[in-house]
Amino acid sequence: MKALWYAVVAALALLSASRVFAYPQMTAHGYSSCLACHVAPSGGGLLSAYGRSLSREVLSTWGAENEEAVLHGAVPASEVLLLGGDIRALQLFMRSPYVDLGRFIWMQADLEAGVRLGDFTVVGSLGYQNPTSANYSGSSFFSRKHYVLWNFAESNFVRVGKFEGAYGIRWPDHFMFVRRDLSWDEGSESYRLEWAKLEETWQLIASLSIGRPDAPQLQTEKAATLRVAKYVGENHQLILSAHYALRSTTNRFVIGPSAVFTLLDRLSVFAQVDFQQAATFGFLEYLRVNYEIHQGVHLYGMQELSILDTSSVSSAKLAYTLGVQWFPRPHFELLVGLRKSTSGSAATGATDSLMLLMHYYL
Repeated sequence: MKALWYAVVAALALLSASRVFAYPQMTAHGYSSCLACHVAPSGGGLLSAYGRSLSREVLSTWGAENEEAVLHGAVPASEVLLLGGDIRALQLFMRSPYVDLGRFIWMQADLEAGVRLGDFTVVGSLGYQNPTSANYSGSSFFSRKHYVLWNFAESNFVRVGKFEGAYGIRWPDHFMFVRRDLSWDEGSESYRLEWAKLEETWQLIASLSIGRPDAPQLQTEKAATLRVAKYVGENHQLILSAHYALRSTTNRFVIGPSAVFTLLDRLSVFAQVDFQQAATFGFLEYLRVNYEIHQGVHLYGMQELSILDTSSVSSAKLAYTLGVQWFPRPHFELLVGLRKSTSGSAATGATDSLMLLMHYYL
């Protein structure tokens, strides 16, 4: 029964995984700061005009002039009104000794807009929330994020509202152990106050979260989060992150280093290690290698380990993923991933997953 439970949980986690438009692979092209492409200091969500141009010139295999603009150029560009949104669908196949399933699911359908008023930017989104989300708030129609951003000095930003805190390498894949097992699953945005100091060779992002007072049934933790990153050259990053949270049961503290290295022109390595002290002491890590074989076409391999209780072998989880990610033209992303994972004792058998992701951004 325990093995069946693990397999079902894994299936639900993959089905509910939603992605935020943010791609750490851009570090290989010299764009270490998320602000180079996004409105938010920690990345994700609305793209700036420069970010849209990079989506055609750097991220995509092909692209015509002005194709990267909202609705392929049908909406005139504006420095005041920023528009965006995401539509994502997943075809998932899973097989284990206890589960054999195939399912198509709409993951996300959001519209997002921002208005720039001098040094202030107001951002909000409206869209669909999957009922299988680990943080389902009771309605399929919701606002994933909304905040006010104040650029009060050249490299200083203050943000207040509902959004995700900055921790580690900002991968959008919520099925990763370092996200799901550390309670940063889909829908983990909370109300927080954030300060970001973004310099040319380093950045610091600190935030305080009051949880989800709008959805008390979720019992979302209240937390302080810190992320410090040092840029080494144009294509490397060293990061240290920490997170202390107050919970209704046991408080927790998470800390860990992460790093991004570009070894060759198109070969990048991403690594992260996290230690968690909660009711038990836990250890998590992953190593991801990404190779861009042609502009917009990425091959990647990833190894993950999660041990939420180092005193118990049954809490150990291991996964290996091989995949291809392709950005054929601006607004489009396609991904195929093969994942093999094990939970607890090897006698429970492995779970094999095939993920086919389709993503369109406005």
